[in-house]
Amino acid sequence: MEGKSPNIRGRRRKLRSVEIPSNIERDIERFAQQEHITHDEAVLRLIETGLSARKPVPKTIFEQGLGLFGSPEDSALLDEVVSIAYEERRRPSKIASTPFDGAR
Repeated sequence: MEGKSPNIRGRRRKLRSVEIPSNIERDIERFAQQEHITHDEAVLRLIETGLSARKPVPKTIFEQGLGLFGSPEDSALLDEVVSIAYEERRRPSKIASTPFDGAR
Protein backbone atom coordinates (compact mmCIF):
# COMPACT_ATOMS: atom_id res chain seq x y z
CA MET A 1 0.00 0.00 0.00
CA GLU A 2 1.98 2.91 -1.25
CA GLY A 3 0.82 6.45 -1.80
CA LYS A 4 -1.57 8.60 0.14
CA SER A 5 -3.01 7.31 3.36
CA PRO A 6 -6.79 7.00 3.67
CA ASN A 7 -8.79 10.08 4.59
CA ILE A 8 -10.75 9.04 7.67
CA ARG A 9 -12.79 11.48 9.74
CA GLY A 10 -11.54 14.36 7.62
CA ARG A 11 -7.87 13.75 8.38
CA ARG A 12 -5.07 11.91 6.68
CA ARG A 13 -3.83 8.99 8.72
CA LYS A 14 -0.49 7.28 8.77
CA LEU A 15 -0.68 4.22 6.58
CA ARG A 16 -0.09 0.91 8.34
CA SER A 17 -0.17 -2.62 7.06
CA VAL A 18 -1.61 -5.34 9.28
CA GLU A 19 -2.52 -8.90 8.46
CA ILE A 20 -5.95 -9.61 9.91
CA PRO A 21 -7.07 -13.23 10.42
CA SER A 22 -10.04 -14.18 8.23
CA ASN A 23 -12.40 -14.75 11.17
CA ILE A 24 -11.72 -11.23 12.50
CA GLU A 25 -11.93 -9.77 8.99
CA ARG A 26 -15.45 -11.21 8.67
CA ASP A 27 -16.41 -9.57 11.99
CA ILE A 28 -15.00 -6.24 10.82
CA GLU A 29 -16.94 -6.44 7.54
CA ARG A 30 -20.14 -7.34 9.40
CA PHE A 31 -19.62 -4.41 11.80
CA ALA A 32 -18.94 -2.01 8.92
CA GLN A 33 -22.12 -3.09 7.16
CA GLN A 34 -24.24 -2.82 10.32
CA GLU A 35 -22.93 0.68 11.04
CA HIS A 36 -22.94 1.75 7.38
CA ILE A 37 -19.28 2.80 7.55
CA THR A 38 -16.13 2.00 5.62
CA HIS A 39 -13.88 -0.89 6.49
CA ASP A 40 -11.16 1.51 7.68
CA GLU A 41 -13.58 3.42 9.91
CA ALA A 42 -14.82 0.11 11.36
CA VAL A 43 -11.26 -0.93 12.19
CA LEU A 44 -10.59 2.43 13.85
CA ARG A 45 -13.77 2.29 15.92
CA LEU A 46 -13.09 -1.25 17.06
CA ILE A 47 -9.52 -0.38 18.03
CA GLU A 48 -10.65 2.76 19.89
CA THR A 49 -13.36 0.79 21.72
CA GLY A 50 -10.83 -1.80 22.80
CA LEU A 51 -8.38 0.83 23.96
CA SER A 52 -10.99 2.81 25.90
CA ALA A 53 -12.17 -0.38 27.63
CA ARG A 54 -8.64 -0.84 29.02
CA LYS A 55 -8.38 2.67 30.49
CA PRO A 56 -8.76 2.63 34.26
CA VAL A 57 -11.94 4.32 35.39
CA PRO A 58 -11.27 6.85 38.15
CA LYS A 59 -12.54 5.66 41.51
CA THR A 60 -15.41 7.49 43.09
CA ILE A 61 -14.99 9.15 46.47
CA PHE A 62 -16.87 6.24 48.06
CA GLU A 63 -14.65 3.64 46.36
CA GLN A 64 -11.63 5.48 47.72
CA GLY A 65 -13.10 5.09 51.21
CA LEU A 66 -13.53 8.82 51.72
CA GLY A 67 -17.28 8.84 52.30
CA LEU A 68 -18.72 12.25 51.57
CA PHE A 69 -15.39 14.00 51.92
CA GLY A 70 -12.78 14.76 49.33
CA SER A 71 -9.69 13.91 51.36
CA PRO A 72 -8.52 11.45 54.01
CA GLU A 73 -7.67 14.43 56.25
CA ASP A 74 -11.30 15.60 56.20
CA SER A 75 -12.50 12.11 57.07
CA ALA A 76 -9.99 11.83 59.92
CA LEU A 77 -11.04 15.22 61.29
CA LEU A 78 -14.71 14.20 61.27
CA ASP A 79 -13.82 10.92 63.01
CA GLU A 80 -12.06 12.91 65.74
CA VAL A 81 -15.01 15.28 66.16
CA VAL A 82 -17.44 12.35 66.45
CA SER A 83 -15.15 10.65 68.97
CA ILE A 84 -15.06 13.78 71.14
CA ALA A 85 -18.85 14.10 70.90
CA TYR A 86 -19.30 10.50 72.09
CA GLU A 87 -16.95 11.11 75.02
CA GLU A 88 -18.95 14.19 76.01
CA ARG A 89 -22.19 12.23 75.75
CA ARG A 90 -20.90 9.49 78.08
CA ARG A 91 -19.90 11.93 80.82
CA PRO A 92 -22.35 12.24 83.69
CA SER A 93 -24.61 15.22 83.32
CA LYS A 94 -24.07 18.20 85.64
CA ILE A 95 -27.78 18.97 85.52
CA ALA A 96 -29.96 17.63 88.35
CA SER A 97 -31.82 14.41 87.72
CA THR A 98 -35.17 14.63 86.00
CA PRO A 99 -38.09 12.22 86.26
CA PHE A 100 -37.37 11.03 82.73
CA ASP A 101 -33.84 9.69 83.39
CA GLY A 102 -34.92 7.02 85.90
CA ALA A 103 -34.12 8.92 89.14
CA ARG A 104 -37.00 9.68 91.57
